[in-house]
Amino acid sequence: IQNHQSYGTRAAASPRVRRAGRGDGASSVLRAAGVTRAAAAAKAEASAESGVDVVERLASASPAHDAVERWIVFSDLHVSKRTMETCKEVLQKVHDEAVATRAGVLFLGDFWHARGAIPVEPLNEALALMSSTKWTAPTIMIPGNHDQVTAGGYSHALTPLAASNANILVFDGPTLYNGALWLPYRRNADVLKRAIQDCRGEFNAIFCHADVVGASMNETFQARDGLDPALFGGANTYTG
Repeated sequence: IQNHQSYGTRAAASPRVRRAGRGDGASSVLRAAGVTRAAAAAKAEASAESGVDVVERLASASPAHDAVERWIVFSDLHVSKRTMETCKEVLQKVHDEAVATRAGVLFLGDFWHARGAIPVEPLNEALALMSSTKWTAPTIMIPGNHDQVTAGGYSHALTPLAASNANILVFDGPTLYNGALWLPYRRNADVLKRAIQDCRGEFNAIFCHADVVGASMNETFQARDGLDPALFGGANTYTG
């Protein structure tokens, strides 16, 4: 996780400054009820591909999500057949700590490793571990580039996780919720830039899956491409 004001932060206080009013954009929350809103999703997909993505202003997600005061933040699990055992250990530890500290969980993209297809065995194991009876912590996820199937980003492989557990919400489009702006990966970076500009003054934190110029990718490499940190306007920013 890159916190572009304080690198290495793993738990963040809930960004609770104001509640945004509900807007008219297509809903970006996938609920366990399985309502897909196919027509709205297709329209949103086409808009995202063309560089236009309407920001959803979400006043409330669920009583459990709305009540969270602290979040445990992680990303880039990259689940595959080869990594499944390690990933299960990470997921279990994250959830155990969330329960112990009464925190919510934020996942900032790239849950899966192979883009476009989910291996059956890892999918079954992930669904078993993150079922509603075992994964009880309120959780918000955003898709990363490895999770997405389509260029616009609205078709992605986090859908089965959200569909199987009401505690898991997926924001598959730019979403303003609980004083924070949530930005899933977009191949067209202009989509993210417009979302930030359109919501200026309405958020005090950004959670996204994006490259940021100057971010430390590891101990020796800093990103040269991506979003300019000045775009964030001083907001606490966490990226996967």
